[in-house]
Amino acid sequence: MFAYVALVVPGAESTQAASFVFAFPLTFISSVFVPTQTYTIEWLALLARKSPITAAADATRALAVTGPIGEPLLRTAAWTIALLVIFIPLSIARSRPIEWARGGSGRQTSELVAEEGRRCDRMAFRRPAGRTAAAPASTG
Repeated sequence: MFAYVALVVPGAESTQAASFVFAFPLTFISSVFVPTQTYTIEWLALLARKSPITAAADATRALAVTGPIGEPLLRTAAWTIALLVIFIPLSIARSRPIEWARGGSGRQTSELVAEEGRRCDRMAFRRPAGRTAAAPASTG
């Protein structure tokens, strides 16, 4: 899910902020900090019991301490498979170059990636106007 978010938003900071919007409520509305039996609001308790974070926390707790292991592990595996089935195709579709996805030039993806790499290399070695290269430090 977070890989798809990273492909949708423009930068690393935006990715972190957008991911936090999903991760923060899911973490606190789960059984990580408070048992779901203590929730007094019924819809919140239901959401907490069905959360993928609750499934993973219960499985981890069962493996680390004691408790029923089978059901939490199956729920965690089911959530993992469901999220992969949903977000792998979305991420693959989103990661294709826009020109190729629109049927533009018909070039191979590797050609487009190589061209983008060359463009970034040219930009990285460009110096601002009026600046010269610094002399290497002498050792001796």
